[in-house]
Amino acid sequence: MAKDRFGINLVGQDRSPSSAKRSVQYRMRRVFLLLSLSLYGACEGTPEILSGENGSVTVHGYGIADFGGPILAGTRVCPTIDVCKDNPDCPATAIDCLDQHADGGATIDAEGCLRLPTPGRVNWSFTPLTCDIDPAVYQPVADVIAVDVVDGPEVHGDVSQIEDTVEDYVASGDARLDPPNPDWRNPPGEPYRVVAGSPFQFEPFLALVDGTHVAWPRDVTTFESEVRSGEMSLEMDGGLAVVTLTEGTDADVVLAANDFRFAAAHVLGVGEDAPDSMEIVVGYALDVDSPAAVPFGARAVIRDADGNLLYGAPVEWAVTDGALAVLDPDHDFPGLDYTYLIDACYTRPSRDGTRHAEIAARYDGIEGTAELDWTADVSTWLDDDDIAEMCEGHPGCGCASTGPMPVGTVVFVGVALVLRRRRVAVNADRPRAR
Repeated sequence: MAKDRFGINLVGQDRSPSSAKRSVQYRMRRVFLLLSLSLYGACEGTPEILSGENGSVTVHGYGIADFGGPILAGTRVCPTIDVCKDNPDCPATAIDCLDQHADGGATIDAEGCLRLPTPGRVNWSFTPLTCDIDPAVYQPVADVIAVDVVDGPEVHGDVSQIEDTVEDYVASGDARLDPPNPDWRNPPGEPYRVVAGSPFQFEPFLALVDGTHVAWPRDVTTFESEVRSGEMSLEMDGGLAVVTLTEGTDADVVLAANDFRFAAAHVLGVGEDAPDSMEIVVGYALDVDSPAAVPFGARAVIRDADGNLLYGAPVEWAVTDGALAVLDPDHDFPGLDYTYLIDACYTRPSRDGTRHAEIAARYDGIEGTAELDWTADVSTWLDDDDIAEMCEGHPGCGCASTGPMPVGTVVFVGVALVLRRRRVAVNADRPRAR
């Protein structure tokens, strides 16, 4: 696991992806809003820094989930510290011009990591030392970062719903849904009913009673199962818990961190024949600078005969009219009842204009359909080379011909999608200390 001396980032170095990769990711984020989630809770917008009162010191807590607010007692933070504030002439040795100290029972160990054993307010102070750097280039400034440490009994576990993030984008005018106000979120306190035999992913998180997220050490945390009846397999995939249940299972997904255990999700395994109805919800990404409204994904909202939401059914997706593609499986959703839709079937200059397509989702004799209408705009879309890179070797990028197609010629796209929150992927590229 990579780390710098004392766990501190050498400020002058570029630890981000290559400029070419960043360019592709930037264009993708403009269109696929879900890739800038902070899914699994998911997202690049989630604060990952703590800033000093004077603004001269910024601390990044890579490897710490939801870093930027209160922190779970017992956490060890091995930070990267920025004191140069985007000054290209500031050398990496600038951090040596500051002495660090923590009060409130916290300590800084020999590797430069902040240990937070007990709850309470901690003041993490930075005091100027004698500095050999030219003052015209950098002058150390005293600063202090206040850290609130919370005890386990004050915290509860929960899981992010991707629908929350999508609705946030709708509220901000960056996306729209069809139908506009779907009933598609699992109600608070209700168990997640997962179709037996189908893997489904959860992203656990920790929070206070008022909903404020609590930071916890991802690298030393485990997800565990507490099974009351039936059987449940559980695997960790980064910050995600992947579960597969048998029919009749009643269990909890548990987040275990710092000697605390938090029940994050109550799950029930339902029979493969439990799905009774299906409705498709389609999401479109909007662009304020153009009339473009690009479809980015769909969910098959499935219910049982009593109206309860069901998750994870292995839905077969089909494009029955028009031309759409499915995103590379590196960018995924929680289960097979979700899918990405990409307007990537036209090359320049024919990509501009009005589009129409029809999609279907089918499972065990039930079906949902949706008609999609949108306006494409080449200026907001990916380059042809980017599309080719995403689609290479992936059968889901085969586009249906325009016009109605006989059912026998429709290729159903049943892609085994598992959600990897963009935040988890981005954090994996960043330096983290032990």
